[in-house]
Amino acid sequence: MSSEEAGRSVIGLEMSSFAFRSSTDAQHAYFVLLHTAAAPDTATWTQYVEVLAAWIARSNATFHVFAVTDGGGPDSAQRRALAEAFAKARQGAMTHVFTTSSLTRGIVTAFRWVARARAVAHLPEAFPGVCELCNVPAPAVLADLAVLQATLPPVALLTQLRRAARDSSSSSRQRPSQ
Repeated sequence: MSSEEAGRSVIGLEMSSFAFRSSTDAQHAYFVLLHTAAAPDTATWTQYVEVLAAWIARSNATFHVFAVTDGGGPDSAQRRALAEAFAKARQGAMTHVFTTSSLTRGIVTAFRWVARARAVAHLPEAFPGVCELCNVPAPAVLADLAVLQATLPPVALLTQLRRAARDSSSSSRQRPSQ
């Protein structure tokens, strides 16, 4: 299986803490990552970084990474490998980490400073607005995350993202047009 094919399939099926998937259609290219509260294993993380690096090598435009975590995330060696992949980006990836974990948000901020990566931590309520700003439909991201969720123990934050998207959709339908 090529890196490209691996990126289009669910990775980490034998894993129980982390999975990723790339998505592309005519208008959108992005990755989704789903983490439980545990750190990803080295083999799956390495596979993710390799697929991401291949995308970066052939990309001339910014693409987005939507990471959803109950608190789990890469260790320092895994973050270093990720920083090396991002360093080769011509336009780069913009990473959006959705979490309620203060520790994880702090790590994302430190990673942004140290690796000069374009990464921002968000609370789940920001999900619909972030998707809109990225011009990536929230329902598409949620559908990709649902595919990943089927391979992992329940990730509680995913329920909060769904609720935020539903609430945003409800409130936009209730707003009077001007």
